[in-house]
Amino acid sequence: MSDEGIGVHIIKELEKKKVIKNTSFLDMGTSSLDIGYYIDKDIEKLVIIDCIKSDDHKPGTVFKLTLDDLQERKKDCFSLHQLGLIDSLILNSIIDEFHQTLIIGIVPYDIKTYSTSLSDCIQEKFSTIVEKIQNVIIGFFSN
Repeated sequence: MSDEGIGVHIIKELEKKKVIKNTSFLDMGTSSLDIGYYIDKDIEKLVIIDCIKSDDHKPGTVFKLTLDDLQERKKDCFSLHQLGLIDSLILNSIIDEFHQTLIIGIVPYDIKTYSTSLSDCIQEKFSTIVEKIQNVIIGFFSN
């Protein structure tokens, strides 16, 4: 649904750039319950990139969130997918020691148009969005 797939477009671009070393990229679609299958004991840090609904911010705004931030806003149904991402990650943490996790959210412009392409509004800002996210991830990995 157009900008709802921005995470996929971003990880493909980050993979092409090859700037972030020792990382693996995975498109999980909309099923957060599958995350436990992909997280293993060798992962030290986890970054999740997805669109995030916000009526108070302009399309293309990039948010840097922690699991605590999501937990606080859980009651507001803040995920576009209503994924239960927090619950999935918590279930995974019961099984194993929890990884450092960063969630990067991008405010979409259009989530109603059936398309695998980004809206013109987001496409115009795409290179800037990718650069911001790349810098956030590099900073997260260097800590």
